[in-house]
Amino acid sequence: IALTSVEVVVRERVTFAAGSSLMSSFATRALHGVASVMRASGEVKLCVEGYCRHGEAEELATERANRVLEQLVAKGVPRHRLRACGFGCPAGAAGGDGRGGEGGCGGEG
Repeated sequence: IALTSVEVVVRERVTFAAGSSLMSSFATRALHGVASVMRASGEVKLCVEGYCRHGEAEELATERANRVLEQLVAKGVPRHRLRACGFGCPAGAAGGDGRGGEGGCGGEG
């Protein structure tokens, strides 16, 4: 985890079990670091982007983003500084990790 003047950079991926919004234990530990940075930086806002893999229900992307948001709130990050957005499975992501080059929560946080 690193805090720059404009963004929080999460160097670890938050991963989920296939077809599920259940986070891996590694992902839960990574969120601990994100929450620490967020609590120490009172003005930082974060948009959590959720994606799914090819063949998974697109609603899963939103469920995953919301799961991450709720974990951050449980770790002491004020909810008003967080947004969650699901982007489904981008075209061309077959067999990949489900992350596309487009997306983003957009708008003001």
